[in-house]
Amino acid sequence: MSPTRTPETASALLNTAQQVGGALGLAVLSTISTSAADDKLPDAAANLYRAMGAKGFPLPARAGEALTHGCAMAFVAAAVMFLAGLVVTLVAVDAGKQRHTEGAAPVHLG
Repeated sequence: MSPTRTPETASALLNTAQQVGGALGLAVLSTISTSAADDKLPDAAANLYRAMGAKGFPLPARAGEALTHGCAMAFVAAAVMFLAGLVVTLVAVDAGKQRHTEGAAPVHLG
C-alpha cells in the first residue's frame, strides 16, 4: 500500500517540524548560553543574585559580563544555524529549475 500524499499530510509534517525545531533550538541555544557563561564564571547567575543581595560591586559586574558573554555566544550560534539553513535552502530548493517538457500532461496542484 502506498502512502497517501495529501496537503493535510504536508501541513501536519510542517507543523510538527516547526514545533520540534523550535523546542530543540531553544534547548540548544540555552545550553550554549549557560555553558559559555559558566566557562567565564562558574554559577554566574547564582553569583549575580548573591552579590546583588550583599551589595558587592565587583562580583555583580563579573557575573553580568559572564551572562552577557553567554547570550552573545548563543546569538553567534543562532546566526551560524541560520546561515547553514540558508545554504541548505538555496541548494535544495529547485523551484526555478523546473522545466516544462513538450507533450507532457499538465499537472494540477490543489
